[in-house]
Amino acid sequence: MRRTKEPKGAKISKNREFLNLPGSKPLFIVNKGDCKIARMFSEVSGLEPCAVIEISPDHHKTKLQSLKSNLGSQNFNSVIDLTGNVEVARMASAITTPGVHIISGLSSKALIDMIGAIERLERAIDKSTKAHNALKKEYETLTKTNVELEGRLAELYFTHEFFKALAGRLNLVQVCELISDGAVGILAAEIACTYLLDHRAGDLELKSTRGRAPSGFRARVLPGETIIGLAANGEEMIRETDPAPEVSFLYDSTWTGSQIAIPLRMQDEILGVLATATTKSRELTPVEQERYENIAVMSAFALQNALFSEELKWLSDTDRLTELFNHGYFQGKLREEVRRAERTNQVVSLIMIDIDYFKDYNDAFGHPKGDLALKRLAQILKKNTRDIDVPARYGGEEFAVILPATDKKNALVVAERIRRTVEQSDFPGNEELPVVNRTISLGVACYPTDAATPEDLVKAADEALYVAKRGGRNRTYVFGTSPSP
Repeated sequence: MRRTKEPKGAKISKNREFLNLPGSKPLFIVNKGDCKIARMFSEVSGLEPCAVIEISPDHHKTKLQSLKSNLGSQNFNSVIDLTGNVEVARMASAITTPGVHIISGLSSKALIDMIGAIERLERAIDKSTKAHNALKKEYETLTKTNVELEGRLAELYFTHEFFKALAGRLNLVQVCELISDGAVGILAAEIACTYLLDHRAGDLELKSTRGRAPSGFRARVLPGETIIGLAANGEEMIRETDPAPEVSFLYDSTWTGSQIAIPLRMQDEILGVLATATTKSRELTPVEQERYENIAVMSAFALQNALFSEELKWLSDTDRLTELFNHGYFQGKLREEVRRAERTNQVVSLIMIDIDYFKDYNDAFGHPKGDLALKRLAQILKKNTRDIDVPARYGGEEFAVILPATDKKNALVVAERIRRTVEQSDFPGNEELPVVNRTISLGVACYPTDAATPEDLVKAADEALYVAKRGGRNRTYVFGTSPSP
C-alpha cells in the first residue's frame, strides 16, 4: 500500500509498542495469495517482517513442517498467524521455540480488522489532505487573482481619470503637462517628457518634463536625432538600453538603464513624442506595451484638439496679413494690463504708430506692395519689442504696442528705436525704383500719468500721434510734453 504524507496533527504512531509486540521482526503466516495483509501490517506498524509464509489450505501441515528446519536461522520473536485456521495456529505454536509471542485466531482477526480500519482512516486522511491542499491552492489562486483584479481596477480607474482629464483640456501647455504626469503615474516611469513638432522651425521642442528639471533635457531636437527624433521619423515605439549620449534625450544619461520614446500621431501626421526613462533596464511586458500605445493614442487625440483650439484662438486673435495681434485682442489685452497695473500699483505705456503718407505709397506702387510694406513693419515691431509686449495692428496703416511695466521715458526709448529701424529699412518699390524708404510717426502715453482708463489711454496716445504728424512726421511725441521743433 502506497504511503502518503499525513497532515500535521493527524500522524499515526508507528512502532512496535503499537501492537505490544516484543520483537522487531515478526514472522507472518498467511493464506496463499494474502501477502498484501502482511504488507499492510508492515506499513501501518512500521515493523519489517523477517519472513512471510504462505500456507495452502490443503497442505498447511506439510508446509509448516518443511519450514521448521529453516526457522531457526530467522531472527524473530513474534509470529502473526493471519490464516484464521485453528490447525495452523496449533502447528505454529508447536514448531516455534519457547518465548516466541504468537498472535492467531480471534486476536489475528482483530488485528486484521484494526489494520483495515487504520488503512481506511489513512485513506480518509489522505483524501482530506488532498482536499485541504486543493482548497488551499484554490484560495491562494483566488487571493492572487483578487489582488491582480484590484490592481487592474485601480489602474483602469486611474487611466480613465487620466483620459477624462485629457479630454477636458484645450490648453496646449496643460495637455503636455498632463501627458508627462500620466507617463509617470500609469507607466511607472521615473522621468517623462513631451516634445511637440514645431512646423516652422522643423524640429521638436520640449514642452513638459517630470522627474528632472527642464535644463536636464535637450530643449530642441531635429528629426532623426536622439531617440526623440528617431521616434518622430517612425511609427513605432523605440527602446534603448544604456543609451549612448548621442541617442539620449537627457544631457546626462549615465544613470539611465533604459529610455523609451513613442510617437504621438494622428493618422499620418506626427504631432510630437512622449519619452520616458528608468534607472534600471526595463523589458516591457505585452500589457505594459499596450499601456504605452493606449496613452500615445489618447495623448495624440488630446494634442490635436488642443492644437486645433489654439489655431482657432490664433485665428480669432491675429491679423491675417501681418500676423500681429488684431484690434479685438488689443482692446482686451489693454484692459487686462491696465487692471493689472492698477492692482499692482505699476505703470503701462502705449505707443500708437502710423505709416507716413501710406496712401501715396499705395497709389504709387499698388496695394500688393502696400501689403508687403505692412508685413515689413510688423516684422520690425516684433524684433524691437519684448515677449511681454503686445504689438498689434490697430487698423489700416495704424499699429499699436502695449508696454507693460514701462514708464514714458522707457517707452520713448522703444518708440525711437522702432522709428529709426523703419527709417533705415528698405521697402518694396517697382521696376524703376525697386527699393524705397518709408517713415512712421509715433505717439506715446502712459497709465496712470496720462489716463485713468484704457479708453482714455488710447485717446491720449492717439492725440500724441497726431501731434507728431502735424509736427512734420517721422518723429515721436510723448503726451503731455512740448512738441519738438
